Amino acid sequence: VHLKHTGGNDIIFVWLLPGAGSMTAVLLDVFDQCFNLIRATKVEDPESLDMVSIAKNNGNVRVINVETSTPSNIENAQQLNLIEHPNLDLIHTANFYEGCWLFTNTHRGRFVTFLRHPMERMVALYNDMNFGEEMQVSLLQFLRETNSEDNRMVRYLTNVKSGPLGQNHVDMAAEILSRKALVLLTDFDEISLIHAEKYFGFESKRSGLCMGRIMASHSGSNKDIILPSTESEEYTKLFSLNQHDLKLYEVARKIFEEQGKWLGLR
Repeated sequence: VHLKHTGGNDIIFVWLLPGAGSMTAVLLDVFDQCFNLIRATKVEDPESLDMVSIAKNNGNVRVINVETSTPSNIENAQQLNLIEHPNLDLIHTANFYEGCWLFTNTHRGRFVTFLRHPMERMVALYNDMNFGEEMQVSLLQFLRETNSEDNRMVRYLTNVKSGPLGQNHVDMAAEILSRKALVLLTDFDEISLIHAEKYFGFESKRSGLCMGRIMASHSGSNKDIILPSTESEEYTKLFSLNQHDLKLYEVARKIFEEQGKWLGLR
């Protein structure tokens, strides 16, 4: 997995961060509908390497009927030899380390991800759990029971899913983002899409109009997150659960700015 394009067999690798909001869905829709890329996603049984059409806002798009969400899905995709599919353009998963298993020396991954402020991301996860239902669990209760979600960015990038973390893990995760990822930020959603358009070489008047249409179609789903008061127990717990991710996010913001200059957009 890498940042720079090395040949015609490169596959886009989208790391989906739970709680990152609607921009991850926007990014996939842009790849589908604006850039006409074909991704792997299971839409019907049985799972196979067959091409399947699915309805989207602007007509049908084609996908390869293979799931890559979980480590077991990824293992199955390996057994199916998904990466060798002649029509495959994109793979997406929330499991970064396992997702890297799919790529080879002849089919390398071009890594892109949408990142969100870690504390906002965790509050968004809480809101999603309670959406449409009567609030039965307080934010503080949720945070006390969600230790498995602590520092998710650092843990998943370094494959340290449990146990203590240190500055060395933050540095390792930062190195991965700096050297291998096109970093997009939900705080700068429209600019991020322009980064992706420029980086992947899909710039055109048509793609710009298409991206605007898709952004508008998701405009009501990316709700603003209000963090608790800085003096509250909830805020203290949020900070504690995300202290390493917060450091990484500051690095990611700097990478985003540098990549904008590199792409000629600053």
